[in-house]
Amino acid sequence: MSHALEKTKKTLARLLLAAGLAATAQAASADAYTARGSFARDDDVRFFSLTVSTAGLVTATSIGYAGGTGVNGQTIGRGGFDTMLYLYSSAGSLLAQSDDGVNAATDPVTGLAADAGLSIVLGIGNYLLALTQYDNSALGDLSAGFFNAGAGNFTPALSGNCPATSFCDWTGNARTANWALNITGVTSIPEPASLGLAFAGLAVAGLLRRRREPAA
Repeated sequence: MSHALEKTKKTLARLLLAAGLAATAQAASADAYTARGSFARDDDVRFFSLTVSTAGLVTATSIGYAGGTGVNGQTIGRGGFDTMLYLYSSAGSLLAQSDDGVNAATDPVTGLAADAGLSIVLGIGNYLLALTQYDNSALGDLSAGFFNAGAGNFTPALSGNCPATSFCDWTGNARTANWALNITGVTSIPEPASLGLAFAGLAVAGLLRRRREPAA
């Protein structure tokens, strides 16, 4: 291994350690992860740098609102906030999005199926996944930002009848700040602490992949 490649890998490791992650990610295999964490306020956004090593189906499924099972079989309790998911290319182009996922589980208390879910075939490369709370919608490509960026705790106003001061769903149910996400089909760098760090991870991952590719 060249000195430059080893130095690049160490730099990436330091970036990830410096993130001070509020969430944890657990790898069940080379291509399946469960990430869990919590938001500080309604307009937070969590980013995940994803690397697809083999072209195929990639899924990202929220299980925090209604509860569910992580990839290692761990139980995820219900009660988290109403999630939204956005998938971007490494250049920041919006590729896919989800508010309420197809076949999302129903919360036994609220009767709502409010967990987001994406299922998409992706080619080899690097991608960025964003997790937000409803209704902090992406405004398009990543450079356009999000609808409620900077709004703080905006969710009580969604219904006008929520008893909490933050983390309310659109019908007025008070929720917690917790989220949980299953990701399959990728080699993941779980949850960078900032958008800038996410793109740094994407850039280094791309460099490492190009170095491994044989010359034409």
